[in-house]
Amino acid sequence: ETLSYLKTQEKDMYKTVGLPISEQFTGLGVSKKKPELSEALKVALQSMIDDGSYQAILKKWDLELGAIKTVTINAGK
Repeated sequence: ETLSYLKTQEKDMYKTVGLPISEQFTGLGVSKKKPELSEALKVALQSMIDDGSYQAILKKWDLELGAIKTVTINAGK
């Protein structure tokens, strides 16, 4: 993600070569006392994946390589 940002700041200075060498789970913190909020966020985010808006956002910021296909809860444990 950092390289994508740097490429917007210094045009023609950096170039992506090859695929990422690692993967990273990123999540949202939600209280365990609010399982309905966790589920609502999961449904909303999965809807964005399904309708293509998630991919459009990633494309705008050159982050497509980090895309996920399915939203999970506590997959990273």
